[in-house]
Amino acid sequence: MLQRILDVLRSGGPGDQAPREPPADDSYDRTIAVCALLVEMARIDGEFSSDERQRIITIMRERYGVRDEDIQLVIEEAEREAHQATSYWQLTRVINANYDSDEKIAIVKLLWDVIHTDGTVEKHEEYLVRKLASLLNVSHADMIATKLQSRS
Repeated sequence: MLQRILDVLRSGGPGDQAPREPPADDSYDRTIAVCALLVEMARIDGEFSSDERQRIITIMRERYGVRDEDIQLVIEEAEREAHQATSYWQLTRVINANYDSDEKIAIVKLLWDVIHTDGTVEKHEEYLVRKLASLLNVSHADMIATKLQSRS
């Protein structure tokens, strides 16, 4: 499923012949799942703006340690995963299996950060973040707290 991106990330990048050690865990799957949710949030209003794309790139680089040369590939794989998923459960299942409550709350805040990139919160964006928070087992109170944190 993620073979192409895993091959590139493990090798150190496209065209790099020296293979990197594979990770001891499934951190790449987790990163792709988070990125796919962020991409879905950016696309839900019908427009995936360059500002939203840049925000996701920054999150992937700073929070998840994705190298600059791998960013585009990670986003493309996340877009593919989001498109192929038949439900959000497929993506949130990976996150629920690998992250604790605090990390999932932080992911919900990242979703709000992507929403707030364009300065408006559309009703379908709010619906999706509520749905994803529920699937991630994040309480309504924590979801609202992350919304307020993101706004400030």
